[in-house]
Amino acid sequence: MRSRPTIHSPYSQDDGEYPDLEFTETEQEQLQQLQPHLMLAGELQETAVPYISQTILQSAIEWFAKELIEIVETYGPEKVIVTSNIEGATWFWRRLRAALIHQAYPPDILTAKTIRVTTNTGFKTFKPEVNQAKLKWLAPEELQDKILVSLDDIGDSGFTQAAIAELALKDGAQEVITVNLLEKLLPAPAKKLHQPDYALLISKHAFLIGGGLDSGTTEAEREKLFRNLNLIAVLEQQLITERDSLLATTPEGLPLPNHLH
Repeated sequence: MRSRPTIHSPYSQDDGEYPDLEFTETEQEQLQQLQPHLMLAGELQETAVPYISQTILQSAIEWFAKELIEIVETYGPEKVIVTSNIEGATWFWRRLRAALIHQAYPPDILTAKTIRVTTNTGFKTFKPEVNQAKLKWLAPEELQDKILVSLDDIGDSGFTQAAIAELALKDGAQEVITVNLLEKLLPAPAKKLHQPDYALLISKHAFLIGGGLDSGTTEAEREKLFRNLNLIAVLEQQLITERDSLLATTPEGLPLPNHLH
């Protein structure tokens, strides 16, 4: 367990609320593209509500690019290895890589690897014998005496980054620096197993999409659209009760026009 406090970007809000944000026309269009893929089945209806703008996301990533440059300059590029966990953190790494280029820092001098570590929250530590099907890891010689910068899209319980740190240190890494693009606030009394070294933005406890986060279905087109949103949205699910349905119809039983809802 880390004893140092987590470092947040200057764009983060302690309460996970990002009010008074104006979303651009492009961002609104991105959300509109999701509409045909939002579920409306039986009594369940999904809506995607804009939450964190692309400007905030990009600014936080640009800020961390400077932090990463300092880490590399402290230890030397030959000592630092960057990992992105599964598809969500790959989104993060691609934009971080672009931010490094924007700051005239060649990202190709860094060793970057894609890994796959997912955990079962029934275990306090990662157990490869249990989670082997969910594991794509590095060879021990790749980690020996290295500084591992572990990127992940979102921190919730902290199990995943705790597992990555445990595996890396076991395989000979000198140090593990864990970095989450988003860090969810958990409702009391829930506690996190691992506090990351960096959490660029604190988020409220909600189901989030965009910025590498998908909605957890098997529909490929939907997941690609949701994951590649350049903003963060809250995916809300609402039950449509019989009463709501009656209120939303005309006396003839026809749906009301949208502007009358």
